[in-house]
Amino acid sequence: MPQAERARASSGLLGEPRRGLAAPAQVRQAAAAVHGRRAHRGGDLWVEPPEGDLALLNLLDDYYTLALTGNAIATSELQMPDVAAAEFAKHVQTWREATRNHVRQQLLRDDVVLFFDKPVNLISTGELVQLMDFAAGQPRGVEWVDDLRKRRSNLPSPTNWMRDFGAAIKLAKKLLARANVADAESAHLSFLADRRLSGSTFHQWAERERERLQAPALCIQSRNRETPTRLLGAQ
Repeated sequence: MPQAERARASSGLLGEPRRGLAAPAQVRQAAAAVHGRRAHRGGDLWVEPPEGDLALLNLLDDYYTLALTGNAIATSELQMPDVAAAEFAKHVQTWREATRNHVRQQLLRDDVVLFFDKPVNLISTGELVQLMDFAAGQPRGVEWVDDLRKRRSNLPSPTNWMRDFGAAIKLAKKLLARANVADAESAHLSFLADRRLSGSTFHQWAERERERLQAPALCIQSRNRETPTRLLGAQ
């Protein structure tokens, strides 16, 4: 595509006057604005999704988490790592509170005792305990098992045996894994905010160190605030 056409296409997408290719700063600002709107919309949809549609619930989770992550990355690249970390933490809190409610009401439900009758390759006792800890927001561990054993004598009506436990278990596991990833990403964004670094600047430093060490991967452990900044040098 000729350069003039690329300029027109780029400026049209960004809603800017047709004065050549958009500057990187304009692209980053546009990306942050788009992801920010989608993150807020995704949060509204995730808090109050339609009942009983696990496929749609799965899609809404993908939409919201992609949008909130994109918003954090784009905001960080605007040299506002503190804002990126704060907004990400706020969205993750919204996601987590709603997700706990979804796991309780739409995945585990009142017939959670029946999960014990499912094959261990679908869900182990340990995984079920982790899910119940997450849904309740408190670590009770094996105490959940004792509670469920007491409830086994009151089995639910036969219609409850017909629901798709496989789909519910798969989505529940995904949401639990997502919660752990969100915690790690939130910690990383806070790490960058404390050191006033954008994600790309930190990545460049880490990649340069990896190449210098000729290592397949790089494990970074910082014990003080100045270490990454000092190693970055005069960038």
